[in-house]
Amino acid sequence: MMSTVLDKLVEDIMKEGRTKAEEIKREGLTQIEDSVSRARADAMREAEGEALKQDLQQRITNIGRLVSDIETSSSQLTNTYREKILKRFQDLNAPFTLDEPRFLTEVFLLAERADITEEIVRAKSHLKQCQELLGLSDAIGRKLDFTLQEINREVNTMSAKASDAKISQAVIEIKSDLEKMREQVQNVE
Repeated sequence: MMSTVLDKLVEDIMKEGRTKAEEIKREGLTQIEDSVSRARADAMREAEGEALKQDLQQRITNIGRLVSDIETSSSQLTNTYREKILKRFQDLNAPFTLDEPRFLTEVFLLAERADITEEIVRAKSHLKQCQELLGLSDAIGRKLDFTLQEINREVNTMSAKASDAKISQAVIEIKSDLEKMREQVQNVE
């Protein structure tokens, strides 16, 4: 009888041990599954981040090209203004002659007000900052968003100062890219 009770006690202890071992095994498998899930999510985030970085770099390159186009167009604005004003004067068939020095002074003043050199230099600087930010491994979302806002301000000023169709078209394209970039940057840490 004692042997039966002892056998029963041993059997109960063995069952309890198996139950504990199964519980530990289940907990271990759950932890492994969680770790694998986190690793997959991290890998997906990293792949998404790399794709986002490439998209942003491509847009920065495109904006840089457009700013260079604006720079080229702006260098010809003085002559364009001169020709437009001269043509308007000639179209008037005015009974008086054009005072050439006064005319050139007015064209020069108009060109000075429309000069966008500073805005171009600042826009290029901001684009360079964007490229540098994309090379960092730190949290760059807010810095990048701020820099994009600064580029937007510069191109708005360019468009307002230089009344030129080519420049306005380039500004529209830049603003479109900037808007897409700002939406993407909301996903950057």
